[in-house]
Amino acid sequence: SCSGQPNVTDTFAQALWVVDSELIYATRNASAAHLHMGATLALQSRDQSNTPGENGTPGYSTYSMLYPRDSSKRGPARTLPSFIAQLFMAEAFAVEGTRVRALEAPTGVDSENFAAYAFYIDDAISKVALVNLKPYYANSTSDFTVSVDVSSLVDEGKEQPIYAKRMTAPYVNTGDEKVSTWAGQSFPNGQPNGDVDIETVERAVDVRGSQAVLLFFGKEGVYGLEDA
Repeated sequence: SCSGQPNVTDTFAQALWVVDSELIYATRNASAAHLHMGATLALQSRDQSNTPGENGTPGYSTYSMLYPRDSSKRGPARTLPSFIAQLFMAEAFAVEGTRVRALEAPTGVDSENFAAYAFYIDDAISKVALVNLKPYYANSTSDFTVSVDVSSLVDEGKEQPIYAKRMTAPYVNTGDEKVSTWAGQSFPNGQPNGDVDIETVERAVDVRGSQAVLLFFGKEGVYGLEDA
């Protein structure tokens, strides 16, 4: 849909799509990926779902990571749920020279709905991203949680703590940036609200449907750990 589909591309589903899509590009050796940002145009398409304001002013694309101005049509200026996907990616690639490769989905889990990626620094695993793309709605009969055992990724004989940051929202179709969170914090105006929530992982981590988790192997590089 030209300029995005309201209540689809401005929901938490977009955040999951951004993380998974950018990591797919990274595994294929892309050095950068452009995320389209923009506005609806008065004469863009007569069939588009996301139309400009009645007076011809821009309505702004609903696939953007933020809505830049107050409007009677789309409400106040704010971030959209996919904003926190950029925070996920920034932490995933925070260390220069990080390399990434795709991992197999856990045994018995549909790879169409679950993605895993390993990050390496100097041939040592530093992080793992787990993305559960199975849509979780308010009326879902299951939460589609996948439990992933990551103990085999820790060097044998090495005491290495594993920490987790979680990108989540109550449901995949929420458009509320106030309840879409990264490591426990929401960013409705680009500034963090709430306290940092960094989980400690023993052997396995649970990833509910419509969640993404970034695992850190070791304390180094875990932003906010001292405040958690």
